[in-house]
Amino acid sequence: MILFHCPQCGVHFKLPDAHAGRKGKCKKCGSVIEIPRPIEAAQDPPDIYALADEPVAAAAPPASPSYQQPVSSPEEQNKLAQPCPSCMRRLEPGAKICVTCGIYVPSGRPVMTSRFVDTDELIVKAENIIKPISWLVALGIYPILSEAGGRCKPYATWGIAALTILVSIWFWSMEWSNSTSMRWAKNLMLWPSNAHVQVDDIVGAYSGPMGESYGDVDAMVAVLESEDTSGADEEYDDASIMAAYSKITPSQRIFGEFRWYQLVTHTLLHGDIMHLAGNLLFFVVFGSRVNAALGNVRMVFLYFILGILAAWIYLAMTPQGPPIPMLGASGAIMGMAGAYLLLFPVQKVFMAAWLRWGLIGGFKLVLKIFSTWGLLAVGAYIALDILYLALGNSSGVAHWAHVGGFLSGMVAAVVLLIARQVWTGCDLVSLVLGRWAWFLIGSPVDRQPEKVT
Repeated sequence: MILFHCPQCGVHFKLPDAHAGRKGKCKKCGSVIEIPRPIEAAQDPPDIYALADEPVAAAAPPASPSYQQPVSSPEEQNKLAQPCPSCMRRLEPGAKICVTCGIYVPSGRPVMTSRFVDTDELIVKAENIIKPISWLVALGIYPILSEAGGRCKPYATWGIAALTILVSIWFWSMEWSNSTSMRWAKNLMLWPSNAHVQVDDIVGAYSGPMGESYGDVDAMVAVLESEDTSGADEEYDDASIMAAYSKITPSQRIFGEFRWYQLVTHTLLHGDIMHLAGNLLFFVVFGSRVNAALGNVRMVFLYFILGILAAWIYLAMTPQGPPIPMLGASGAIMGMAGAYLLLFPVQKVFMAAWLRWGLIGGFKLVLKIFSTWGLLAVGAYIALDILYLALGNSSGVAHWAHVGGFLSGMVAAVVLLIARQVWTGCDLVSLVLGRWAWFLIGSPVDRQPEKVT
């Protein structure tokens, strides 16, 4: 005999062994029941009831049942469901992803999410912008957009970019007009703290196009003449030139001197329009995404802190350099790129590569828009700086500021993650360590859900 009960209403039934494996309908609740096959025969079977007859309640099944009961009740299914290691919610049996936490359950690694990017619209806009630019810059490969999301609009990035443009234009206006205001404005650039000034540097600078605006030639000559008591019309020796240069005031000297505020002000100045445009492009692509993840107030502090650290590392690695000032936001922007690499390593970065052939090629433009990981895009640019430093070729670029800013940005991103000040859900620490990263940066359930913009 087979003794079993309806899994839906709990009414008990007794049926002959011949009914094993067949299906019937419960008279009480109407559920279709598959009659289980007995493991061992029941002892002393009572009367037989067919499913078609009115079900009669029987005593509770024995402690060691002689049948296999299929698991179908919600309570029993819940017992077999796998819990999410972050929020501990019961998942459906066999589920691999927790939608609430956004993680792959077996490893705890995050599931990547991103902004929607209309690639067709992006290609059209990129072509319309790059075509006229390619007549000025015939060859280029630059990032143009990142698909990384965030929790706020990057107002800080736009504000810093606008301030940089205004200050740079103001600086150019004084420089191009040979205004004497450059005698104090030159100290807004970052000057080496231990620059080794030589006679050739002084003579060459005063006789150059910036001799009247950056320094006071008349004051320098007046001191030289006052020191020369011989009255002979001959060239001044090196000692006289150095002595005269040390006696004139700092504003009259052709070279500036290091001031603490230069660690910040140099980030707002640029050498020319191409220098400014290139830096701001990188800043908008990478910095705006860090800004969206971090928030606007923290973004302002982080940007200028990275600029200060990049400048400090540059000065530390070039202690005995020539009296040449450094200006530009590239150190701070490479810091943003370093932070981006930590926060969005596998998010897509759309790149534009173009070449406008010369006269032989009929000035044809070849343009390619492609996407790559943020890790590869940022890594390629910092690799070029490291290569230049390894070869000892500065090429007029402050590569140490780039490398210093980049490393500072990576460290800052790790600190912000550990301090629970930023959360992207796809940072490099979580991707590499999975659930082992949670004791450092917190689990997804520790984070408040944030709106992606």
